Amino acid sequence: MRQLALIAVLLIAPASALAQPAEQAPCWHAEFDAFSFLPGEWTVHAEDRLGNGTWETTDARCWVTKELRGCMLSVRYFGSRAGGPFEARGYYGFDSIQGKLQQVWIDGEHGMLVTYAGSKVGDAIVLDYPFVLRGQPTILRAVYSEISKDAFHLEDSRSSDGGKTWDVTSRYAFTRVPAVETKPLPSIELPKDLARVLTDYETGWRNKDEKALASLFTEDGFVLSSGNPPVRGRAAIEKHYQESGGALSLRALEYATNGDTGFIIGAYTYEGQKGDVGKFTLTLAKGKGGRWLIVSDMDNSNRR
Repeated sequence: MRQLALIAVLLIAPASALAQPAEQAPCWHAEFDAFSFLPGEWTVHAEDRLGNGTWETTDARCWVTKELRGCMLSVRYFGSRAGGPFEARGYYGFDSIQGKLQQVWIDGEHGMLVTYAGSKVGDAIVLDYPFVLRGQPTILRAVYSEISKDAFHLEDSRSSDGGKTWDVTSRYAFTRVPAVETKPLPSIELPKDLARVLTDYETGWRNKDEKALASLFTEDGFVLSSGNPPVRGRAAIEKHYQESGGALSLRALEYATNGDTGFIIGAYTYEGQKGDVGKFTLTLAKGKGGRWLIVSDMDNSNRR
């Protein structure tokens, strides 16, 4: 059984637990669609003005991901600056009270949370961050322009005279990395005793029945989900699955058994979703009466 579990671990690294189906988020506002071009993977041609006044040209990589059912976008940026690695994180949101687009930014060089706010101006997006620099009122500005589905420009600048004049500090040209089209792997038909594991799991998840879900596991079974320590044992699994559920659909891609042990590798989706949204592996052991039970449950989202 340990060998089967090890094979499953190597095949699919643990990630997020089975997510709930996507729905229209209550935070949605039409104005936030101004940032709809951002999600995806980007190559970045960066021009930065260094502290000594010289300009440096480098290449970087950037990933923008929808989070919280689309309430915000998160950003990971990896590049170089002044001969060393440069890394930054950011978030995009919308303040419905002030009616402002928002961007929060922090990098590994300055360590300061920069909180921009602004709006769409013509075909561009203009975001400002007013603060005091060495006793002098200062405005940082980020301008997104030349926006298309697969490219955009970002220019950062600074003003110390209330916005009358601007000093450009960096320019970035973003180009989208084309998505790799992959055909979904075909489903396979499981023997009835193994297929029952998946159908019972679907039923428990659809009914939001944590007791039924926990009963599918061995007494010391595991749930391994991203961002959480391992959950072990039926009581802990039942607690873990409280308030979880949705219109889940599972399909098998591969399986094997060897005596009283086995595994299923598969994919999952939810009602209203187009295609698979993730994949999973179940390692199995036969319980009393020859009923297959789950020893470990791991899954992995198809989204970054």
